[in-house]
Amino acid sequence: MSPIGRVFIVLNLGLAFAFVGFAGTYLKHATNWKASHDDVVTKADAGEKQRLAEIAALQADINETRRNLTSTDSLQKSTQARLDEATRENERLANQLTSLEGTLKAAQSNLATMGDKVDAATGRADDAYKLALKASEERNGALSDKVAAEASLTNANSKIADLEMKVADQNTMVASLNDTIGEKNVILDYVKDRLGGALPGAVPAMSGAVIVVGGPNSNMVTVRLDSKAGEAKPGHSLAIHGDGNYKGEFVVDTVDGDNLFGRMTVKVQGASVRAGDKADSQPGR
Repeated sequence: MSPIGRVFIVLNLGLAFAFVGFAGTYLKHATNWKASHDDVVTKADAGEKQRLAEIAALQADINETRRNLTSTDSLQKSTQARLDEATRENERLANQLTSLEGTLKAAQSNLATMGDKVDAATGRADDAYKLALKASEERNGALSDKVAAEASLTNANSKIADLEMKVADQNTMVASLNDTIGEKNVILDYVKDRLGGALPGAVPAMSGAVIVVGGPNSNMVTVRLDSKAGEAKPGHSLAIHGDGNYKGEFVVDTVDGDNLFGRMTVKVQGASVRAGDKADSQPGR
């Protein structure tokens, strides 16, 4: 073989090796590019799905926020309505308290008038003083209830109801005392007739105990004297008390030895006269 042929053979072999090397390098880079392209596409799809999920989540948050805003608006309107209602209730209670103050003043006026009538009818300063103390205690209780109602409007309705009941009780007591005054006038007329127009003198010191009490609707009482500084006469009055409490006034109609027959002309509301209660013409002396 000629040298030129050998050279061509060597060149062909070199070119063949170069082609093989080039082809291998090209194919390697082509394969990497396809894998990279597939990886980019996969990541792009995943990123797109993630963004769509985030958009959906944000849209859900927006919808939830809108619903919360609507609920908050409704709650605010409801709260404002309750506040307006509470304001109107406050005004109503204030007007009711003002009316109650007028009622209390009228009750105080009635109590003052009642005290004058009782004092004039019985002539007993001690009894009038006790009734005045009781009326003052009830008035102070009513005023305390009014102050408490002003301080705490949440309890105003119940306290106002209590005050109205107390005012009603005062009116009932005034009516009862007016009836008592009428009964005493009848008894005084009866005593005047029995004694020929002359009233008994000062009541002597005497004391005893209740031995008989009439029925539930009767004021008739029988008292037996344990001690006396003078003779009891029709028209004489004794104070009835028991358990440390004043219960009312007993006026004598008939005297039989140490037994006094008569009736209760003044009874403290809520007090119950029982056998064994004490009777004194001069209590506390």
